[in-house]
Amino acid sequence: MVLPGPDDPPPPRDDEGRVVGAAQATHLAWRGHVRIGYVHPADPRLGPMSDRRHAGADETVRRLGLPMVPSRRMPDDGDFTPILRSWLVQAPVTAIAAFNDDVALAILNAAWVLGVEVPSEPAVIGADDIAAARYACPPLTTIRGSNKPFGAMLAGWVLQRLDAGGVAPPSSDEPPVWTPDIVARASA
Repeated sequence: MVLPGPDDPPPPRDDEGRVVGAAQATHLAWRGHVRIGYVHPADPRLGPMSDRRHAGADETVRRLGLPMVPSRRMPDDGDFTPILRSWLVQAPVTAIAAFNDDVALAILNAAWVLGVEVPSEPAVIGADDIAAARYACPPLTTIRGSNKPFGAMLAGWVLQRLDAGGVAPPSSDEPPVWTPDIVARASA
């Protein structure tokens, strides 16, 4: 087994977490959505990562000239129903980008409780492609991290080390960029 050493380049970067939010907003805008909201998780420990994903979505929405929609936070009890109800009335959204698939599944549940049809009012996209996403009703569109940059980087390390008798300097100062894959399903 060959593992990265202390002198090897860092793992693929995701532009500080913004890539996921940008991919979500881009997909939703491409599907025709013009009022895209973002939902943060309830767990404050995830706040910094969620803020970066939200920033990526906001930057994309702004770049596309779409209106800004205030974000919402998942309540501690996980019941998004009252928040979705008020959001759809006070600041109607056509689509919601959720911090991750767990948050997106709670949004889908709230829509079902309210009799709101997804993806028509609103569409929902998650992130992380957890196993339950494909079994949701409707199946959840999500973001999955591409393993291509990781695989290419590890293959490079192995080849460098084999050529150098097991020890090789890093081939690049710039790590590969982590790229998201859209897993398009029925929810968005």
